[in-house]
Amino acid sequence: MSDQAIQIVADENINGLQYFEKLATVKKVRGRQISNDIIRSADALLIRSVTQVNRQLLEQSNVKFIASATSGIDHIDLDYLKKNNVEFAYAPGSNATSVVQYVFACLAQLSKKYDFDWRNKSVGIIGAGHVGGLLASYLEQLDMNFLIYDPLLGHKYAHSNKLTVLDKVLQQDVITVHTPLTWQEPYPTYHMFDKKMLRDFSRDKVLINTSRGRVRQPRSA
Repeated sequence: MSDQAIQIVADENINGLQYFEKLATVKKVRGRQISNDIIRSADALLIRSVTQVNRQLLEQSNVKFIASATSGIDHIDLDYLKKNNVEFAYAPGSNATSVVQYVFACLAQLSKKYDFDWRNKSVGIIGAGHVGGLLASYLEQLDMNFLIYDPLLGHKYAHSNKLTVLDKVLQQDVITVHTPLTWQEPYPTYHMFDKKMLRDFSRDKVLINTSRGRVRQPRSA
């Protein structure tokens, strides 16, 4: 391989890095250890959500392309990338099937532990993008009762007849959360589930959060 080969710094826990090694020089690093010093001469970065991409990481580097093997992008400073002509790609929806399967696995485990039939429970879906939308399709096929809260969706949405206000969704037996982590108005999701909301839940309600952890306010906050 020539000295002019593309230089890539990659999170060592990303699958399939061997394919990039056929085309470029790949330096594998633990995601939390990727730093400005390490990426200074790299042309591209392959990361996961554990790596914060911002001015501190990228300043005075040669990086012109970043790919995140995630569906969320709250770890990426998109404004900084745009201002500095750094191309960006990520993987929205790539893990949708796995996350939906995880939701059903949680329900199956809880049903066994607390002796109830999850198929008789009503489900409230918060966020109906790639994951929440797929979950809605599965619930519909199972002829289960469900409602959806997603203020960004309208009457053209496939399950528009299930769209409702947040308060009604929170009244369902099972609440499953599939939102991005956002701070911006009018619909920020950061600490969307605060301590008061959690205290108001009945003891037999099920809350499954498969989105970012900070959507729920920690107990110690």
